[in-house]
Amino acid sequence: MPATHAMDMNNENLDEQIYILFLENKQTEARQILPRNQEKITSLFIYGINRDNANFMQWLLTTKKPLFDSLPIQESLRISQQNNHNEITYLLKNYIQNEREALSRELEKYIDTEIAKINNHQYYLDKTTDETPECKCIIS
Repeated sequence: MPATHAMDMNNENLDEQIYILFLENKQTEARQILPRNQEKITSLFIYGINRDNANFMQWLLTTKKPLFDSLPIQESLRISQQNNHNEITYLLKNYIQNEREALSRELEKYIDTEIAKINNHQYYLDKTTDETPECKCIIS
């Protein structure tokens, strides 16, 4: 058996094991064996899409919190749309939109904080410049 086929089988077994634990309401146990590798996470997302289980997909999104433009999300959206899994497609699109908006808010907050720091720094620069005594030295 080629190594890639063995890895695919291993991935499928892990995906199935996590899915069964989820269905048995053993999310804590399932969470402990969730993969960290992008490809394995993508495989798990696709497994959930193939089962057409929006609750499982929501749990994965909530638990793994992947970036909205990551491989698992983009591939899941593509496959979900191809297979007309409308509920999962809607779920993924909402997740992407919410994550984009959250990132935008974080960036705005960061920018506002940095601008405040710059303004505060400029205030102290201006204040120290105003208070610097003139040099009354005679240079000859």
